[in-house]
Amino acid sequence: MTPLLLAGLFALLLVVLALVIRFYHWQIAEEAKNWLKVETDPVFRAERLRALDEQIASRPEDPRPRRERAAVRRLAGDRALEAEDLRAVLAGSPEDDTCWIELAEALLSLGRHAEAAEAAERATEIDPDCTDHYPPLLRALLLARETAKAEEALDLWEQIDAERQSSAAESPPEGEAPPTGDPALPLFRAAFLLLQGDEKEARAALRETVPPDREALLSDPALAPLVRLLPPV
Repeated sequence: MTPLLLAGLFALLLVVLALVIRFYHWQIAEEAKNWLKVETDPVFRAERLRALDEQIASRPEDPRPRRERAAVRRLAGDRALEAEDLRAVLAGSPEDDTCWIELAEALLSLGRHAEAAEAAERATEIDPDCTDHYPPLLRALLLARETAKAEEALDLWEQIDAERQSSAAESPPEGEAPPTGDPALPLFRAAFLLLQGDEKEARAALRETVPPDREALLSDPALAPLVRLLPPV
């Protein structure tokens, strides 16, 4: 194969790669626009739900349309129907920890705190090192007043967080700030202590993180009691 032919093939490969990347970016942009329409356009949302209903009816074994329908229902505020879809997905994929967390969040919004705690616990059993699972788990446990399980979850979360900080401190990326702990963790520790009646230690836990936003606390039923510990506005 001549050098000229090799150069031509390489140039063709670069063109194809550029087209693939461009198509990929276009797909991402189109998907983002569609989700925005699902959230803001009731007519488009209803049409999308009808299309997903048809896909689920024709391919009941495929979890993807049901998973998408759950997301559409979440955006529409139909959390009970979202929970139904997520349970159906989990019946076929019981090791999907992300789906368990989504179910926990749907159940939390419905005030079904004990069920939400069970779903979040299942997620942490599947992937105990994923710290994203712990806020929904603690939120559910605190609202369900399951203090023994909440303390266990907090201890495990703190252990994982400390290990990650230690690991990051051993080889910190050049030019980056030293690793810090998860800012949500002290908030949930403070909420747990306040639930236990230990206001002094709850205040001490709050001092371990950046000053929390009052409105953000009020929007979270599990953390809202902490507002009374904040300095007056």
